[in-house]
Amino acid sequence: MIGRVVMAAVIGGGLGAGAMSAVHLMQTPDDSAAVFAEQWIELHSRCRAAIETSKPLDTDGLSQAASLTRDGLARDLPADQAAWHGADERIVLIDHAPSDANGWFRGCRLELADDSFGVHPDAVGIILTRVLEERSALLAEGTHYVSDPDPITPGFGLGFDAAAPNPDGCLTTTSAFFDQERGIALFTNHERTDLPCRERSQNLQHRTSHA
Repeated sequence: MIGRVVMAAVIGGGLGAGAMSAVHLMQTPDDSAAVFAEQWIELHSRCRAAIETSKPLDTDGLSQAASLTRDGLARDLPADQAAWHGADERIVLIDHAPSDANGWFRGCRLELADDSFGVHPDAVGIILTRVLEERSALLAEGTHYVSDPDPITPGFGLGFDAAAPNPDGCLTTTSAFFDQERGIALFTNHERTDLPCRERSQNLQHRTSHA
């Protein structure tokens, strides 16, 4: 129930009956929603830590994924990206090494491994609440500030930026996108591309350490 209430309050309406019957995860029992949400948040924390500290992604306990399913087809990942999943293979964490393809900026994103999946509304509510709590705590500490991204329509986005650059000299941003049909679109953590932050030679070394 909490997931339905939170989503309705933020985007002006819950998931419609058509949407709920169209996606796979809507039949997930309510008692599994908290487990799914916890796994999502745990991977999100790994992403944010890697980007904000300029350290390699913590892959302890994770398994590497070779592809994502998009429009019913398996899609290979670009050479500068690596995908990982934990106990729930429906959630995938993707680490982007700095490369020519992305302008020599590093990123990390969290999304559903199959774009036909949807997230149980109760899990959405828990994840949304945890993001708001995380942001409030960081704002209270003075280490971050609110920076909501442009929404993915139909849906909305929440975000925050680190006030200080990471050890590579890059300012970083965190964004969470919620989708009215699937519940969650994606979470991203990445170095901001509007300001230069490292020399090319450093990028080359950094790419080797994260590839």
